[in-house]
Amino acid sequence: MSSLRKNFKNIIIVGDLNAKHTSWGCTTINHKGRILAEWLDNISIYEIQNQGMETSLPSDTTIDLVLITSTLSLSQCQTLPYTGSDQLPIFFEFNGITLQDSYYTISKTYWNIYRIFLITISPYIQQEYETTFANDKSEWFTFFQKFLHAVKERMTIFHMTKQQRPTLSPSFRSILKHKHYLQNKYRHSKLEEDRVRVRSWNKLIQHELKAYIDKTTG
Repeated sequence: MSSLRKNFKNIIIVGDLNAKHTSWGCTTINHKGRILAEWLDNISIYEIQNQGMETSLPSDTTIDLVLITSTLSLSQCQTLPYTGSDQLPIFFEFNGITLQDSYYTISKTYWNIYRIFLITISPYIQQEYETTFANDKSEWFTFFQKFLHAVKERMTIFHMTKQQRPTLSPSFRSILKHKHYLQNKYRHSKLEEDRVRVRSWNKLIQHELKAYIDKTTG
């Protein structure tokens, strides 16, 4: 992130940094928070805009941060109502920003590499389950979900384009959105009926995705 300053004047950094520190309103300090606080002090160009804003529902703390350079200013910054995730969305509005060009960030995931990687490490995944999570399937579900998401992020690249063409139909995107809602609901409730719903919805998505691929590639 330090290198961004060499090429850009106005910088916005947002995300779930999972960094806790009393400097931005957390009651505890973790390792990531200590590193981030030291980095902010040393570089002195970024300012946290949502100090003390509780964004994480499980921990009631501020781990989703909004950082901007001093060249920018916000007119408002607030959380939005609960949407099914375990973290609240953040809405913020800038003063005096004019966009000269409209670009979209498009992601591309290398699914074949993703699949090969998971096959390669599957023995280690099974070992981790048997030694650590065998007696707690709910905790294993949460851990494995986060692990798969992290692997996907590693296998994904991003590029900029002036035109945005959805690769999935609106109906299929609605199905995926509802699946995400069910997953987060199960993470909170740990109820068997919610787990069954997630499993059933996954089967539906696999069926619909196969039909979509056959239609678009056939």
